[in-house]
Amino acid sequence: MAVPVSTPDMRLLAKSPPPARKAEADDVSLLRLEKARRAKQLENDMRNNFRKAISALSRPRDRQGALAAIEQLVRLKEGIVPAHKHMFRDFGVSLRKKKLLDLALASSTRVLELSPDDDHAHFNIARIYALLGAYGKALVHVERAMSIDGDEPVYSRLRAHIQRESSIKRK
Repeated sequence: MAVPVSTPDMRLLAKSPPPARKAEADDVSLLRLEKARRAKQLENDMRNNFRKAISALSRPRDRQGALAAIEQLVRLKEGIVPAHKHMFRDFGVSLRKKKLLDLALASSTRVLELSPDDDHAHFNIARIYALLGAYGKALVHVERAMSIDGDEPVYSRLRAHIQRESSIKRK
């Protein structure tokens, strides 16, 4: 009498990847986790250095060094990933409030490099250009922000302000 041979359930085999592919998937997951960890560490370090530099701005002897440190942070390319856009946006807003408009513009422009369709970045850049009196450039950016998110009421208020200011300057 022949002993029946059981056949494997094909559904189970289809669900689990072969051992080699599973190991590759695990390696990819570990690489992603490591990359995310490094990006988060870099962000923490940069935010820390930014806070120190902002604090040093109030000390006359340290002001030039602090400005150089902020510029270096804003221009850093190595290790920067799209998730860092929020950090650069925060830097830009803080620098705009401190009236460091060139650095604020550089930081806000970095946001657009990381995320070209970020309506908040376009809005922040429009605010900076308006403060600089570059109303044409400001209008371009606020209208771009409005095209991305037309429901944000502050964008249309800024556009009206820019149009008002630019007509006053032309007279």
